[in-house]
Amino acid sequence: IEERKREELLYVGSKQTAPIKAKVFNPAFDVTPNELITGIITESGIYENKRLRRI
Repeated sequence: IEERKREELLYVGSKQTAPIKAKVFNPAFDVTPNELITGIITESGIYENKRLRRI
């Protein structure tokens, strides 16, 4: 999970929308459905879907 900048929640463009001392937590992550993944590219090569099932 990537933690995004707190300013992304405190501002819209250059307009402040929340108190500057507000406590914020801004996680960001991507969830891709399994059926859309056909392989994973690594430094060791490409692991296709059928090979991933064995890992």
